[in-house]
Amino acid sequence: MGPIAALDPGRYLRPRLSPFFDLADDEDVFPPIEPSAEVRVRLLRSVSGAERFAPFVDRFAELFALTAEAARALFVRAEDPAEWSSPMPGLQCLRFESGLEGAECWLARFAAGLRYPRHRHLGRELAMVLEGGYTDSDGSLVIPGDVRLGEKGSSHGLSVHADGDCTAALAIWGGIEILGA
Repeated sequence: MGPIAALDPGRYLRPRLSPFFDLADDEDVFPPIEPSAEVRVRLLRSVSGAERFAPFVDRFAELFALTAEAARALFVRAEDPAEWSSPMPGLQCLRFESGLEGAECWLARFAAGLRYPRHRHLGRELAMVLEGGYTDSDGSLVIPGDVRLGEKGSSHGLSVHADGDCTAALAIWGGIEILGA
């Protein structure tokens, strides 16, 4: 049942409107439309609390070798400001355990407008954006739900979008080396 059919127009209106409800639920007539990146970011920001990450629980759990329950518990933990540390201005980090052997895993919250310096990966990196977004030094726009893989020896920097913080989950094997601004 589509979103329009889920409405209850009442006993009086149902017989008169049923052809319209049937038509509106027909995906051949009205195919689902993927929202633009801008609309997707605004919509995800409009949800508050740990539930704002709900659309990503299954994918996040799969990528970081966790159960869905463990992923949800981590997102609840992330709501507590005391769980976060700040290794540098504009960056907050929350370390978590995953099932990824040899990886250090973090939730990282980059402040709106932050330019994170160019850095080299000393091992692999897995990054999944959960909230906000950034533009990578290669020019690509990275938004909620996007997953990026950095191979050992690769380098890049990033610029967080000015309209809000960016939260990403990171798995890092071997660390990084800051190359400069």
